[in-house]
Amino acid sequence: IGGAISDLGGRFFNISGVSFSNNKANKIKNETGFGGAIFIERVSQDDASSRIINNCTFSNNSAEVAGAIFADENISNLKITNSSFTGNNSLMEASTTSIGGGGALMFRRVINAEIASNNFSNNKALKSLGGASFLVETKDIKLSGNTFLENASLLGGAVCLLENKNTTTLSGNTFTRNSVTTSSTFSDSGLGGAVVSVKDNSAKFSDNIFTGNNATRQGGAIHFETVTVNSVINNNTFNTNTA
Repeated sequence: IGGAISDLGGRFFNISGVSFSNNKANKIKNETGFGGAIFIERVSQDDASSRIINNCTFSNNSAEVAGAIFADENISNLKITNSSFTGNNSLMEASTTSIGGGGALMFRRVINAEIASNNFSNNKALKSLGGASFLVETKDIKLSGNTFLENASLLGGAVCLLENKNTTTLSGNTFTRNSVTTSSTFSDSGLGGAVVSVKDNSAKFSDNIFTGNNATRQGGAIHFETVTVNSVINNNTFNTNTA
């Protein structure tokens, strides 16, 4: 876990101006590899403290889950800003009983995090979910001012949102030529060329630009799967997306 850095039970860190390249979190026997560059271990809610990753570069890192950064339960006030994620890979193969992904990032049950002003390009989860980012059961996550270019997966070419609580906000992001493909081994594949939202409480999209994204089945730009309540799409621009 954590090909370069593992934060095991720590309470705070601030990483700025660091380059992470060609790191890997290996699978050992039956143990899954999480966080090709950085692994942030879950903490008790009472111990949750802020963490900052700013102006860093992540390139060609890989893991079964979360090619660059994995953050786990009760991590709060995590801020990832002004950073570049290029060519990172999640290697896990999704199935009906096991899901993973996040070519660059995966957050699981993270609270009140911000992903802002980053560039995500050519990250992949070709056998799983969320080509750039995979957010699962999180609370109050904000993605703003990011660029997502040519990321790819089976579900949510750039961003996969799954069963998130409270409100997940995507504002002022640019999604260009992200894509999803179809797999015979994963029945929900091929949905949401740029973003997919599955069973989220509230996903709010505003002032985003979606251009040239592609899904092999449904939702060239955005796909809402099953029940996603209280969701809003406002003042977004959609150009030449296909499904």
